[in-house]
Amino acid sequence: MSLNFFFFFLFLIVHVGAAVYEVFERMAFYGISSNLVLYLTTKLHQGVVPSANNVTNWVGTIWMTPIIGAYVADAHLGRYRTFMAASVIYLCVSRRRS
Repeated sequence: MSLNFFFFFLFLIVHVGAAVYEVFERMAFYGISSNLVLYLTTKLHQGVVPSANNVTNWVGTIWMTPIIGAYVADAHLGRYRTFMAASVIYLCVSRRRS
């Protein structure tokens, strides 16, 4: 087996793995967003309009945070400092919930 075949195989595994990850991430996003209005209206007893507004705000936040993070990383902090700051924020928020 040649070294070129090994690198091609490694390249293929990495890209197929990334594509499979994207598929599962999209399935989770659309599954949660489609059922979230139903959950908010039945289990949390919100009205239809406030629950739809909450879901719209959630989807908007999900689509805007990568853009904001990219701006902060490119213009101000750099890639690694932005990653460290986001990790610290995530750890602080997740520890507070526990």
